[in-house]
Amino acid sequence: MFRFWRRIDRLRQPPEEFHPADLGDLPEQLRRELLVPQAEPYTVVQANEERNIVCGICGRQFGTLKGWRIHASRMHKQDGFCARCGHYLLLPPGFTAAQKRAATEVHALDWCPRACAAVINERQVKRRRLDLVGREEDANHLFIPGEKLLISKTIINIY
Repeated sequence: MFRFWRRIDRLRQPPEEFHPADLGDLPEQLRRELLVPQAEPYTVVQANEERNIVCGICGRQFGTLKGWRIHASRMHKQDGFCARCGHYLLLPPGFTAAQKRAATEVHALDWCPRACAAVINERQVKRRRLDLVGREEDANHLFIPGEKLLISKTIINIY
């Protein structure tokens, strides 16, 4: 019974204002691949007693923020937009829509700063596996928040 009322209270709360993810912990080479959106990805419009979320990219309206997130992650992926962190990926102009979608998915799985816990755990597992087989350099693109990435080079002396 209490779950029902908590759900109703959540539905009554106004949607939060959009803030792109903080890129401070992201390595510099990955930061350079992202662009902060020029326009707000969504705006909240109050009409009578209803609040609607208006997509800042295409103008479509949604009743909930979750609806906009689902829409943005499906429809604007081909634009190189990550609905989770709120940034655009800087992609070559010659990329097709399929290539842009693929690049956005790689970003979400490997180095999006707002990835969910399950994705972060998967990154950690992937990094450990690569480390175990001696392929540490292949793990450098996996971003794990709160973990400082140290890139080490092995120098072999041939004399």
